[in-house]
Amino acid sequence: MDKGVSSLGRRGRWSSCCVAIVGAFTLVAVGVSAFFAVHFTGQARRPVGDIPPQLPGTTTSVSFPARDGTRLSGWMLPREKTATAVILLHGHGSNRQQMIARAHLLYESGFSVLLYDARGHGLSGGDRVSAGRRPTTDQKSQLSWGGLIVVSGEV
Repeated sequence: MDKGVSSLGRRGRWSSCCVAIVGAFTLVAVGVSAFFAVHFTGQARRPVGDIPPQLPGTTTSVSFPARDGTRLSGWMLPREKTATAVILLHGHGSNRQQMIARAHLLYESGFSVLLYDARGHGLSGGDRVSAGRRPTTDQKSQLSWGGLIVVSGEV
């Protein structure tokens, strides 16, 4: 009978050990997920500065509302006699300055160009960085603001 009790004790200790390991793993996974959620959605403000000299003299600072009322800020490089404009979107943690070389190339190719700071970046409003559904909503705000064509990602 003693053998039966000791084998049950071993099984119980093994089960408790497994539960403890799974619990610890779960806590670590939740903690790491929470860290990255806060890190990647918190504001990513970098100074924007004045309009750089390599952009054309007709470049103007603009501000327009997203559909939820958040103010988005950017630079507009208007091109006369063109019905086509391109919106350039910077990467996470950056601002419109990341897209200056592309804006210059597209402007020289005959397009009007809008460079803007995504929500939570640069001079745009918002206390969280957008991801998922939000960038599309902000892009639609620009479409309704200026009738512009949205080009996202690498050009």
